[in-house]
Amino acid sequence: MTGLLRELLLWRHADAGESLDDPAADFERQLSARGVRQARRTARWLRRARLPGVGLVSSPAPRARQTAQAFGVPRIEPRLAPGLTLPEPQELIDLSFAPCVILVGHQPALGLLAGRLLLPGLAPDEPVSIRKGAVWHFVARRDGWRLVSVFTPRR
Repeated sequence: MTGLLRELLLWRHADAGESLDDPAADFERQLSARGVRQARRTARWLRRARLPGVGLVSSPAPRARQTAQAFGVPRIEPRLAPGLTLPEPQELIDLSFAPCVILVGHQPALGLLAGRLLLPGLAPDEPVSIRKGAVWHFVARRDGWRLVSVFTPRR
């Protein structure tokens, strides 16, 4: 169905406090102490999942990079930056040659992508709500993508 990509995990960055009105300052936000704990908990869950051939890809925003680094060294992808619309699932293959890709990014883009995976052919106007630090794990099937698990770290 999708070439090499068989599993796709959408990981929303962990807590970085409240959004800022200034886009440049907002982009530079770092994880809060709570966010660091969330990222570590999620990374432990990911390690226990024993995912095959993982490609870790992160937004260039510091809060997303810090989240990803709790699990490993990410490849930075400018198309995952806050405020951008993510490509269609089929276009994500070029983000990694791995059969399993973890995208670390932001709302609303991750939520919109999750909606497209859950409801193919429908273009949801509203993003699915993905909590900070949470991972949504999708597996490719012949007829589309199936959500197999969701992990949300404790606060």
